[in-house]
Amino acid sequence: MRSVFVNVVIIVVLLGCAVRHLSAQGGSFLEADSAVRAYNMKNFTSAIDWALKATRIDDSNKESWRVLGYSAREVGDFDLMIKSGDVLSKLMPSERHGWYLASIGRYRKGQYVDAVSSMKELCRIDPATCKSAGINSILATFSQDDVGVQDSTFTIHEGVSISLPKSWHRDVKVNDSTGSVIAFVTLEQLKNELDAFSAGLVFNWTRRVGEAYRFEDKDNNAQSIIKFWSEIDAKQTAEMPLVMWNVSDSSSVKIGQWSGFTRTVELQLRDEARPRTAQQTFLAKPDELIVMTLECGAPEWPVYKPRFRRVLSTLVLP
Repeated sequence: MRSVFVNVVIIVVLLGCAVRHLSAQGGSFLEADSAVRAYNMKNFTSAIDWALKATRIDDSNKESWRVLGYSAREVGDFDLMIKSGDVLSKLMPSERHGWYLASIGRYRKGQYVDAVSSMKELCRIDPATCKSAGINSILATFSQDDVGVQDSTFTIHEGVSISLPKSWHRDVKVNDSTGSVIAFVTLEQLKNELDAFSAGLVFNWTRRVGEAYRFEDKDNNAQSIIKFWSEIDAKQTAEMPLVMWNVSDSSSVKIGQWSGFTRTVELQLRDEARPRTAQQTFLAKPDELIVMTLECGAPEWPVYKPRFRRVLSTLVLP
């Protein structure tokens, strides 16, 4: 699976709020001055050493924390970057530096929930930096902004629509012979059948179950279709090359005439490096079946989870 998040991080590093030249404030002690000089000479390891000494002497010296945080960013020490950002955001809550350092440090460590919180605060107090540093682009991938969520209503097919992040892309295919519909609404735009996505929706709507699956149950109602499909799904899952498959929760769902269940699945295919988390929903009514999967990388799940949980309430079905 590709990940847009790696690409966005590169943009952030290139466009971020770099401190080109730092200068110690009047009356600063030797360690702080030495840290600033080392930073301006791009000797970031030495700058970190001097800045750490300076903060031990005076833990309220804002300039030393800034040198420490931005030097840590340059050497990829994200823990130290986060520490500096947290201190600065308390010492200077109305300035951008602490929120920026805390945001990017946590983002690079995959601590997305906490990163989003810091990013929102940065965008609130400094919209210009939020845009120039690419923070708003990161928030958009999570369907987040400074006030909450950004959504659009996507039409899957006639009489079927759903609310999802407006930054996503829609692709719908209809099988004219069976009336079946398969739709993708994904973070990355899909250009061919082999394309993958890092986060998105896969929507399968089979409108003549009896013909499509030779399902001959005389009732052909929602309950029998869900039971029939659950058996097929279990067999298909058993044949997949899985490293991990864990159903963490399951509950019943009813939307108008449709009924079934939804579940959360943690999975990892043998040839994939990253585990995935999916919210799968199975809905049926006489001779019709919908299988809907919302999926993202496991590290991103804590951010997407509340968004995915609300999707069912936005689903409109005929």
